[in-house]
Amino acid sequence: MMKDYRRYHCDENKLIDYGFKKQGHNYIYKKDILDGDFRIEVIINDILEANVYDSDTDEEYTNIHLVGKQGKFVQKVRTAYEDCIEDILNHCFVYDYFVFPQSKRLMHLIEEKYHVLPDHPFTNGDSFIFRNNDKWFGLIMYTDYSKFCDKQGEIECLNIKVPIDTVNHPSIYPAFHMNKKHWISILLDETLSDEDIMSLVDQSYQTTVICEDWVIPASPKRFNLIKAFNQSDYIQWHQKGNIHQGANVYIYYGAPYSAIMYKCQVVESNETSMLLKRLKTYDPTLYPLEVLKTYKLRAIRGARHIPKELKEYIGNTDK
Repeated sequence: MMKDYRRYHCDENKLIDYGFKKQGHNYIYKKDILDGDFRIEVIINDILEANVYDSDTDEEYTNIHLVGKQGKFVQKVRTAYEDCIEDILNHCFVYDYFVFPQSKRLMHLIEEKYHVLPDHPFTNGDSFIFRNNDKWFGLIMYTDYSKFCDKQGEIECLNIKVPIDTVNHPSIYPAFHMNKKHWISILLDETLSDEDIMSLVDQSYQTTVICEDWVIPASPKRFNLIKAFNQSDYIQWHQKGNIHQGANVYIYYGAPYSAIMYKCQVVESNETSMLLKRLKTYDPTLYPLEVLKTYKLRAIRGARHIPKELKEYIGNTDK
């Protein structure tokens, strides 16, 4: 089965390297298949279109697109056609997961904030799950407007765990294929802003948080953390993540230390800052980056939940 090329976008440089010729706004590629008996022609503009032609008659061979045509010869031509398209997708295109622009933007926002990418456990490939601690906090599905309202056409929707009685917007409906009391569906058709959707996504994400243990990065070049903690056990910290009062925060101190060096607790917290109280100071040889990587903490570019493997390791060694 050929891939759904609506979920891909092309790399123009790779198209040229592959053999495509640019004509106006189109990229065109032609290739003989089946010992030259047929020719495939691929045109890429906003979408990918491909047809097969009989080399002798120069007429289009339409049987490959007809579901009812299942003869051995038709299947032979269809396989050659699909192999060619598959090879073009593999060499010239980048996988996008989603079809609609807002879905694509939200995926990148979720990855940036929560450090997760979607997976697709279902065979149809039209539903993608966002998880934290193996619990779902988001599901983007490719479906039709008619599932929600008196409108026709394809659309992607986001299911998140937010009570329906707490929201009110024309693009928000009781969840499709989920518990309609506790989950909602948001139509990703640009009628609700990315910012407003991400605020609701955060509510859903918080329902999956098992522990309130975080790790945050600090740079010795920007802030002398050692001097600050020598002067006081309390520091005010600017935060981008939604870290709540009472949470434990481990501070990763960058080069030349490159290690977790402090364990703190959030004494006060608001949307832009938090007051941290130092609980422990660690020697940088105890939790260096090389050790953190073995416990699934490979990148500390922003505030994130500490992996459960690392939390267990620290719990066993931090006596």
